[in-house]
Amino acid sequence: MNIKTDELLELLYVPMNDEKMINIIHKLGLEQPIITEEYESTGKISVSNKKITLVFKEINGLSKDGDPILVKIDFEDYQWLDYPYHLAPSDSYIDVCTKLNKKADFVNKKRLKEAKIWVKLINNVDTSIIVHFTDIKFKNINYIIINKFDKDRVGKYIIQNED
Repeated sequence: MNIKTDELLELLYVPMNDEKMINIIHKLGLEQPIITEEYESTGKISVSNKKITLVFKEINGLSKDGDPILVKIDFEDYQWLDYPYHLAPSDSYIDVCTKLNKKADFVNKKRLKEAKIWVKLINNVDTSIIVHFTDIKFKNINYIIINKFDKDRVGKYIIQNED
C-alpha cells in the first residue's frame, strides 16, 4: 500500500461515491461504505480496519445530492502511513506548532487535557486537527484525528488556547 496522508486529506468533504474516494477506499483495503438502516438512524457511516477509520456523513451546504461526504479521518496505526503535515510520533507540542505554522487554537476544557486543537482550512472548510499527545507534558504524539471543526463546541467544550 503506497498512500500518503496528503492524498487522504485531499479527499476530506468528498462524497463516498466519488471515483477518487472509491479508489482510495480499495487501496486502504476497506469495504465500500453503503447506506444502511444504521445510517438512517445515526446519520453516519464508518468504515475501518485496525489502521484507519473513515467517517462519512451528510452535511448541509457541503453534501451534494444527499451523498454522505468524508468528514473524519481517524489515524490509528502509523506504521504503514506517514503522519499528516510531516508530523512524527516523536514531535513535541513545539514541533507541531512549527510544522503547522502556528500555536494550537483550542484546548478541551473538560477532558482530554493531553490534546491540542488546530484549525486549518481544507477544501474551503474549517477543519480540526486534533493532536493527542502521550501525556500533559506534550512531548510525543499518541494519535491524530482530523474532522470538520464544530463551531458549536467553542466555549462549551473547547476554549481558546492561551499558551
